[in-house]
Amino acid sequence: MKKILLSIPLAVYGITLLLIIFVSLLFSTLTFIGSGNFNMITLVLLLFAMMVGIAYNFKRKKA
Repeated sequence: MKKILLSIPLAVYGITLLLIIFVSLLFSTLTFIGSGNFNMITLVLLLFAMMVGIAYNFKRKKA
């Protein structure tokens, strides 16, 4: 039972991480075509992805 409860959040974190990468790629291409705000948005999204990654690693070590 505990294994199932621990495996669900890990899967959710993995999916969110993939979604963040996909969204950042989508946004970067859109802004690159649209305007010169490409670097700013990608930096913000990379920072957000890094924060999620750190939180994921911390949660995995704690479990």
